[in-house]
Amino acid sequence: PKRFGYAADTIHAINERIPLAGRPTRSGGKSKELRNAVLAAIQTYTTVVALVDARGSEVPALQRDIHEILTQCREKNSEARVAIGLAVQEIEIWMLADLETRKAAFGLEIGALPMPVDLEGVGDPKALWSERSGQAPPPAGSDPELHADHQRVVAWQSLRPDVVSHLCPRGFAPFVAQVLAALPWAQA
Repeated sequence: PKRFGYAADTIHAINERIPLAGRPTRSGGKSKELRNAVLAAIQTYTTVVALVDARGSEVPALQRDIHEILTQCREKNSEARVAIGLAVQEIEIWMLADLETRKAAFGLEIGALPMPVDLEGVGDPKALWSERSGQAPPPAGSDPELHADHQRVVAWQSLRPDVVSHLCPRGFAPFVAQVLAALPWAQA
């Protein structure tokens, strides 16, 4: 199983632990799992932030499903603060979008390598992330799995939301807007 250097839970893992509930979404799959996980989470937590990868062709349907999921959340718990993001193609593109993020994760030389102009059109951001990550090997004696985790952590810590919003307008920009609406203190 994957190891993380921080507390993480996946939508799949949450769904394995909960009974099915709520109105069905369009067709199941990602939308069904997302809905079940978010509705289960608002029974325990007052704030829920969920992210799901979305192929370019899935975006319009998933946006409609997210709107329905948010409606169901308000019906179930009007006090819950919920933000749901769609990473167009895959979430790794957000970490690759910002030059400063790439430099923090991979070092100056690897981080400065050119990126495609249409980031949300990159077919396999996970492969691109893995390629760049593999070019920046872990320090001698460190755990390679935790090194990859460290690269992700420093990427997120150095990510500039305004830059990534500009470069990923279909996925990241709406997600940031939702997070700021759900977590007004995050604007400070």
